[in-house]
Amino acid sequence: MFSLFRHVTKLSRSSFPRLLSTGTKGNKRAKPKFASDFKPEDAQLLKVSFQPASFEDVIPSLKGTASAEYLLPEINRYKLGNPGFEIDKLDKVSNRVKTFIDKMRDVVENERVATGTGESRTDTLVDDLLRIADLNVWPLKILNHSLCRIIIEEKPYASADLEFVVANRKLNMVAVEDKHIKNIYSPSGFGETQIAANIIACGDENIRATDDEEPTDETIFAMRVLSTYVTFYKAEISASYWAELRRGLPKTEVIVKRWPGANAKRKGLDLVEPNGRKAVLDALANIREFLLRHEQPDTYIMSV
Repeated sequence: MFSLFRHVTKLSRSSFPRLLSTGTKGNKRAKPKFASDFKPEDAQLLKVSFQPASFEDVIPSLKGTASAEYLLPEINRYKLGNPGFEIDKLDKVSNRVKTFIDKMRDVVENERVATGTGESRTDTLVDDLLRIADLNVWPLKILNHSLCRIIIEEKPYASADLEFVVANRKLNMVAVEDKHIKNIYSPSGFGETQIAANIIACGDENIRATDDEEPTDETIFAMRVLSTYVTFYKAEISASYWAELRRGLPKTEVIVKRWPGANAKRKGLDLVEPNGRKAVLDALANIREFLLRHEQPDTYIMSV
């Protein structure tokens, strides 16, 4: 991931040949080269599954502080969708907060357009959200489009192009991806299949970027953003999983915990509603504190 990952280089899609499943003789099923192409059976091969969980099971129990000026109890989906709503006329609201409100309104309006629309408006909202949560304050840094790889038996297995990564100088990181709500479908678990690949790619890249001869346990967080709906994930991956991954497809299971527990397009925390916005900002503040307190390269976040 740029200068923070010592062993990572920028690779083109052509750098990854289409590989076959490993571990079973005679299996000729073509494997996807990229996390975005993963299907549920591909996540199963990597032994990754998802489980609904509570706030306490996913979000670190640290009291991070969210910026109160962004809580905006008077701003909701109804107001943002009202054509007569004028952001310029808001009193006692700073220009940077008005910019955030405007980006939320852009995404709400973008929900009405057809399938296939680009996701740039959600991108800009997520970028703003990470900065509001102070995830770009030293020693943390926001990186864009970082390529992580899964390597099995010293050969590229799959790669993941992460929209956003927040890394500290010890290589802890948070990777975030986002989608237009009409570009996500139930066969992929509403993007969870891609999250599975992203989690393993991030962890594997980090293991290989350290000087340790033996892999260590890792905690990986993920954040999925579908339009304005936010879901958080946490995976605790044992050293034995990474050791097995070096030799082939692993046998050790990885359970990714999801909060809020339901998995659907609009079951996450709604960023444009006051209660949802507060919950997202509080969760990110706690994760920020976790990243700042951990000095070992064992922590991450990501989403779809």
